Amino acid sequence: MNEHKIDEALASLTMVMTEFFAPSTDNSRKREIECMLENFSSNHESWKHCLLFLPKTQNEYVMMYLLNTLENIINKKWFHLSDNEKTEIRIALMNELMAKYKSMLYFIRNKFATLLVAIARNDWPHLYPDFFNILEKNAQKEGQSNPPPSPTSGMPQTLALPDLLANAHDIRHSDKTLNMEIVVKCLQTLQHLFSWLPLSSHVPPYLNKLAEFLKLFVSLHFKRLEAEPEFDAIEFLSYLFQFTFQVPSCCTFISCLDIWLQFIDVLKPEDTPKYWEALQALVTGVLNKIQFQHNKAQLQHLDNDTCDDDGGRLGSSRSVH
Repeated sequence: MNEHKIDEALASLTMVMTEFFAPSTDNSRKREIECMLENFSSNHESWKHCLLFLPKTQNEYVMMYLLNTLENIINKKWFHLSDNEKTEIRIALMNELMAKYKSMLYFIRNKFATLLVAIARNDWPHLYPDFFNILEKNAQKEGQSNPPPSPTSGMPQTLALPDLLANAHDIRHSDKTLNMEIVVKCLQTLQHLFSWLPLSSHVPPYLNKLAEFLKLFVSLHFKRLEAEPEFDAIEFLSYLFQFTFQVPSCCTFISCLDIWLQFIDVLKPEDTPKYWEALQALVTGVLNKIQFQHNKAQLQHLDNDTCDDDGGRLGSSRSVH
């Protein structure tokens, strides 16, 4: 399809989508349009048209329709595509997301991230072995290219990483060692982000999701994986420690402490020597976290009003330092 025909086809699709959402369009006409759109989506080569249209449109209705069409293909027809076709779709989506991330509406951006994670769910690690490496490298690259925030330059951009990681915890694999790799890769990527991104002012939406995932992982799989030679429990706890004490909010920090409580719950008495240093570091970290001399920035924002027996406020006290 040449450029002129692509533009004509996209213009027709845009016109139909605009008509469908127009208040003046009656239900009968909407049903006709729905049939037209379903016929397009059901075509076995519809994904090719989607990839041609996505870079050319700014219409949010059209973009969501194209992405929904691709989502249907990824979820229901993916295994009918060749490896080259899968790679073409994956690369096109990633390039489009990275190129237009700053200007995309949030729900569009999140949809792109959702599709890429859906592809990883199907193809990682065999056909998409670099999924987590891409996240980690982008975190490193952005750390090198983004200056610290200033009154003139403002906050640095984080590109697509928060949205990709917000969905990455959904990837599962029958191989428990690979599930462990997902956890470690997510933590490594977060470590790179924390090394340069001022998260106290820019809180990505994925932190609580990852904390929930880690809590489940520790409670359900830690002891079983501990016996696997590929699983380095100390390395995992090191990343978990860094994650715990670099999260920007007290709410997320408490969620991280829940992970450690799950870890302590699954320990046996004979495990104490192996994890003694990690537990000592945790205690020291928590003690520092609750002292003004070490964590004034967060503690001074906490509600420290004294309440009477009926819940009434008696006043503030800042005598703890």
